[in-house]
Amino acid sequence: MTGAVAGTGAKVSLVPGSDRYFRKKATASSFRSAVQTLTVPSRPAVPSFTIDYNAETIAENVSADFEYSTNASMSGATAGTGSKPALVPGTNLYIQGKATASQFASAVQTLVVNNRPSSPAYTINYIAETTNEPVSAGDEYAASAAMTGPPQEPEIPLRWFREITCISEQRQPVVLLAVINSNWLFLQGHYRCCGFRHIKE
Repeated sequence: MTGAVAGTGAKVSLVPGSDRYFRKKATASSFRSAVQTLTVPSRPAVPSFTIDYNAETIAENVSADFEYSTNASMSGATAGTGSKPALVPGTNLYIQGKATASQFASAVQTLVVNNRPSSPAYTINYIAETTNEPVSAGDEYAASAAMTGPPQEPEIPLRWFREITCISEQRQPVVLLAVINSNWLFLQGHYRCCGFRHIKE
């Protein structure tokens, strides 16, 4: 008990994981008491929540045992409700297990929420009526800024139409209208045929 501090009638602050020792002081008529060891447990482990990047939420449900805040000090913390809180790209979220009557609040998890990547920079090929750049599998496109609904199919310019002859297994030529593009061939009209061996212009 070297360096012991006399009580002042106030409550003593505790540090999780650091025990405290108490005893009654000696007086003119009594010995000092035996020492009490107040075992102070450590904080619970830091939470380990993750991010659902598609939904832009925390990936796991946050129960009422936890609270979260956009402030590292946990000021203005919101208690979990069993749902997945929304995330704001570029704004970190701080999460901790709440204190109870028998344990301290946990250490605080810093959930690092990165900014959105920069938008793509596709450009227009007005002659081919396509994008100048191939759209990679890592990108997606839609008909609206809300990214809902499939894109509208473009009208097919008449200059793309050519007559081609399809030679069937029965050696009967069938003349169809077709769209010729560098990547695809689209046969126009309703027809019945099978067993094409080859198609030539």
